[in-house]
Amino acid sequence: PQITGIATSVFELTKKLADRGHRIYIVSPKYGGFSYSHPNIHPIFCQSIPLFYQNTKLALPFNPRIVQMLKREKVDVVHVHTLMTLGLNAILAAKILKLPIVGTFHSFVMDRLYLKHIKLDYTVVEQWVWNYAKFMYNKCDLIVCPSEGSSIELKKRHWKQPIRVIPLGLDLKIFDNTKAQLVRAKYGKNSKLLLFVGRIAYEKNIPYLLECFSLVLEKVRNAKLLIVGDGPQMAEVKKKIAELDMDGSVILFGAIEREKLVKSGIYGACDLFVHASTTETGPLTVLEAQANGLV
Repeated sequence: PQITGIATSVFELTKKLADRGHRIYIVSPKYGGFSYSHPNIHPIFCQSIPLFYQNTKLALPFNPRIVQMLKREKVDVVHVHTLMTLGLNAILAAKILKLPIVGTFHSFVMDRLYLKHIKLDYTVVEQWVWNYAKFMYNKCDLIVCPSEGSSIELKKRHWKQPIRVIPLGLDLKIFDNTKAQLVRAKYGKNSKLLLFVGRIAYEKNIPYLLECFSLVLEKVRNAKLLIVGDGPQMAEVKKKIAELDMDGSVILFGAIEREKLVKSGIYGACDLFVHASTTETGPLTVLEAQANGLV
């Protein structure tokens, strides 16, 4: 149920594979009241415990039911998308059944700014997480990265398994900008509209983006910055907006479900997409902006 680029990219990949006739099982933590359906996609929810970061849940360290399911359904390939306990579950189950394993490296979660959210932004912790990630992904038969840059970073650190770059894909048919003019009329018909879409978190570097936008306002007084997203740094971002006296120039939309965002006209209404993240593997929102003609 989380609105993240990783969750979106995984679901888009599975939908396209399922539409081609493949049978997909998505194993994820159990969230109360959440379900989804798509032909040939079978969700399997595991018992999990809540963490203190953004509605995140942690699966149990080992679940024998996953081994039983893989065997019963005659699964051919196991695809790992997380460093957390569910990823370890998948690798262990695949090793027991001698199944090939693909692991996609989605995010530099070992970066200090990610670790800052859990107050563990220390060099020793960063190095430990890198070592843990290397240990885990080297259990896979193939490592997939969404960008050349992330592939280069892993190779520099001597990850031994084969690494393939497979960029994220987009279904261009999902976008609908028929409401774009209405959005422009509401937020400034004659204004320059800048857009940021993403999690409101330390690694997205939004306070720096706001400082840059304050310089833009000195030259283009009627510019507006539209921010779509939510996250643990929202209070700090609101405080920064007030400090820079930009309450009327920065519009905070909060989180918008992707199915609604792509049909909202927000992408089509804006003139420029802005991004100041310090660490990315292949940002989906940048691709979405490009797909809507933004630079």
